[in-house]
Amino acid sequence: MTAAHHEVVSSETVTAPAEFRRRLLEGMAAAIRECGFRDSTVADVVRHARTSRRTFYEHFPSKQACFIALLQEANAAMARQIAAAVDPRVPWDAQVRQAIEAWIAAAQSDLALTLSWIRDLPSLGAEARHLQREWLEAFIVLIQNLSDTPGLRAAGVARRRASSRSC
Repeated sequence: MTAAHHEVVSSETVTAPAEFRRRLLEGMAAAIRECGFRDSTVADVVRHARTSRRTFYEHFPSKQACFIALLQEANAAMARQIAAAVDPRVPWDAQVRQAIEAWIAAAQSDLALTLSWIRDLPSLGAEARHLQREWLEAFIVLIQNLSDTPGLRAAGVARRRASSRSC
């Protein structure tokens, strides 16, 4: 390889796969905001992500898989927001208010995505049901962790273990 060729290659901006994935997820969110999940297409996603169909299919096998990955990340971010908003040193009723207000704020922060979770996800089959179950279990753990404070225990709120049920 010549020195000139090496200089050109090393000066090119190389986008990491994680960056493309992030852009595609943001592109999916933008497509949902623009026309909803059902009416959005892979072309809409890649247009918003400023990338190609080829790149899309290198990261996701389908529009549905991209949507589910977006919701997984959004759900994890919501749980982190709620947990961060609760101050375990304040009285228990203030903690409950903080958690509820954080949950509502997170849901309202991207209303199109929240509505798509409610409207579109249930019709997507087994993979979607798995995501719903995963989110509910994560939410239960979040509530258990938030309620495991001296103030809530003193108020009579006992930590309960979730029962494992198979359906």
